[in-house]
Amino acid sequence: MTIEQWRRLREQVKAATRTPSPRYRRRPMRSTTVSRTTSRLRSAPAILISGSVAMTAKETARAVLDRLPEDCSLDDVLYHLYVAQTVQQGRADADAGLTLPHDEVAAGLRRKWLLGGDA
Repeated sequence: MTIEQWRRLREQVKAATRTPSPRYRRRPMRSTTVSRTTSRLRSAPAILISGSVAMTAKETARAVLDRLPEDCSLDDVLYHLYVAQTVQQGRADADAGLTLPHDEVAAGLRRKWLLGGDA
């Protein structure tokens, strides 16, 4: 994995793990102890996903479990598995050329939200 690929992966994981602003955040349904654990997990270093070697689902799950603390909840495990899967799907889409250029996305959003069009 090159440095540039690593930087892109790190940015993807950061974007996927950002928490919404407090104004729109749902109320937590967990105890305060688990919430502190969850916030600690989200600020932990990102899960490494191999870019050059395809990992099986089992290998990915083991890698996620190895990086989580012993006191994590099942919700934390599911969240990190979801992030790993989302990053892998995004990278596969990018490799297959299924992405849109930034200018095209910006123009579509501008048409939809600023001009009130049906984009």
